[in-house]
Amino acid sequence: MRVFLMIFLVQWSSLSHAQKLADGHQFVEAIDSTDLQFIVSALASEKMAGRKSGEPGQRLAAQFVARQFGQLGLAAFDEYKDYMQTFNLVKSVPDYHQVIVNDITLERDKDYVFLGELNSAEQLEIDLLDIRKRDLETLVPAIGNEILLLTDHTDIHLTIEKLRKNGFTMFVVLMESEKYKGLNTHQKISGERGEYLRFEFGVRREFGIFYMDENRWSELIGDKASCENVRASFEIKRKEDLVQTENVLGYVQGEGLENEWIVISAHYDHLGIEDGEIMYGADDNASGVAAMLEIAQAIRLASNLGYRPRRSVLFIAFTGEEQGLLGSAYFVNSGIFSELNVKYELNIDMIGRVSPEYEDDENYVYLIGSDQMSPELHESSEYANTTFTQLTLDYTYNDVAHPLQIYQRSDQWSFVEKGVPSIFYFGGVHDEYHKTTDTSDQINYRALIGRCKLIYHTTLILLNQ
Repeated sequence: MRVFLMIFLVQWSSLSHAQKLADGHQFVEAIDSTDLQFIVSALASEKMAGRKSGEPGQRLAAQFVARQFGQLGLAAFDEYKDYMQTFNLVKSVPDYHQVIVNDITLERDKDYVFLGELNSAEQLEIDLLDIRKRDLETLVPAIGNEILLLTDHTDIHLTIEKLRKNGFTMFVVLMESEKYKGLNTHQKISGERGEYLRFEFGVRREFGIFYMDENRWSELIGDKASCENVRASFEIKRKEDLVQTENVLGYVQGEGLENEWIVISAHYDHLGIEDGEIMYGADDNASGVAAMLEIAQAIRLASNLGYRPRRSVLFIAFTGEEQGLLGSAYFVNSGIFSELNVKYELNIDMIGRVSPEYEDDENYVYLIGSDQMSPELHESSEYANTTFTQLTLDYTYNDVAHPLQIYQRSDQWSFVEKGVPSIFYFGGVHDEYHKTTDTSDQINYRALIGRCKLIYHTTLILLNQ
């Protein structure tokens, strides 16, 4: 790094102030694989205990990111002198849980997996509505305690989302036996605990899905094809406590258009400890935080050597992404966001792995959202890639209606909902997603560096255009 600094100090001394404002792409070479490995390994270590929001490991991770911001010399807002935007969430866990079908009390995990946020003060009798062969468009908004019976299929989450918008809140999803047995650890533990985080203030989201083995369901009702005369009830009581969590914010001030802002973000939280095992979250999303910090280092270095950007750039490490984009939702509804003129947002989530379809060519990245709201943003992104990095830009998931709904599943979505054009950088789906095997030794640092460089060049273009 010292040699790198000396070279650029020599170059810097011979350039005019205007040249320094307009350039800076050469500082991409400050993005270093050793730094990336250090950051990923630190965040995905046993010490961080999976970085679950509201728990000690998450707080350690926030402090780690804040220290990095300080070492880089990023500026802090007056109200967040320690870089921390602290706020409260409500942690809600089941205190009592019972489901009865035809007078048989079911066992959690064995008979069903529950995901959701239901809370009942007493045992509720429910009306089972079988819609497996119904046209969803003919269903009227829910009245009372209807619970809809569905068969699992590829786009089940889209179906449920559509029904939720129509007022339905409770669902039974019947799954093939092998698929039910294959529910991953995160789903089973979430069902066992029924734990979730929500904002301290606002409307409670009453919502629940009971996943069941279709053969077990048939045993319970005696006839898999019919729901007539099925008696069902449930009772879920919850215990709630306040927990504290933090976004981490730091910035580099621009010169000329300093009141216009570009936001670079990556969530640093993950899933904590499940079934006694640490969910390390190396790709999800230590890789994104490492990329953000390296990009911040390069921009800060350029600024220190006279290549100050025209616009200001804000770096945010978000908490609460895994629990429903809570950190980014808090930020975009906070006073600080309303005071900033945010032109664009670039979000980095899971860019450290190579998906199976690209196992023979790691020089790619999925881009999501770049052309959805701003032609200028898309053109700048394409220009940065054509001019500097020549990666394959894959737009497979660049669609709000894509079955996996990747566009809506990371923190840029909070900005999109506020009308801010955004790009989500994504490395793709892999077998270690939300598993304890998502560890730092699985990261492909060559691919990660290439993606970092694309984001850096794109950021500079947006800062200076």
